[in-house]
Amino acid sequence: MALVIGTACTGGGAVEALPPSAATPSAATPSAATPSAVRSPDAPTTSRASSQEGQMDFELQRCLTGHWIHSHEEDTEGTTVYRRPSYRFPPARGRQGFELFEDGRAVVFGIAAADGSTQQEATWRLEDPRTLEITPTRADAGAGRWQIVACDPERLDARPDSASR
Repeated sequence: MALVIGTACTGGGAVEALPPSAATPSAATPSAATPSAVRSPDAPTTSRASSQEGQMDFELQRCLTGHWIHSHEEDTEGTTVYRRPSYRFPPARGRQGFELFEDGRAVVFGIAAADGSTQQEATWRLEDPRTLEITPTRADAGAGRWQIVACDPERLDARPDSASR
């Protein structure tokens, strides 16, 4: 069961989660902020709502792009925390992570024998405004999906999607 949480741009490059009640607006009270999937197909889409959704997607994509390393010491129940390489991590016997490029390419970093690291080429995309999917190019490697909880220039909080385990 994946928990879907809405996101909102907060300025300064940060994208934060909305409370579940704000992420799931009532169909009885549509507004410009209501996702088009909830609106009636006959209802006109305002360019303002479309541009706000597009801006949020762009902000989240821009926030996600770059190198992220798992900061397992900061994980909470169900939420995985990633930090930029510039973060002062405590000593560990290896760390997993990934790097996302603007053109949709990705590299997944794993932990190898003797505390080494592995690198695997992959691709990435936002499946919807808040679901990150990373797919390794090797057919025998599984894809990963995360529900984005919050993203700012230095920290990424995500919940692994149970369908990708």
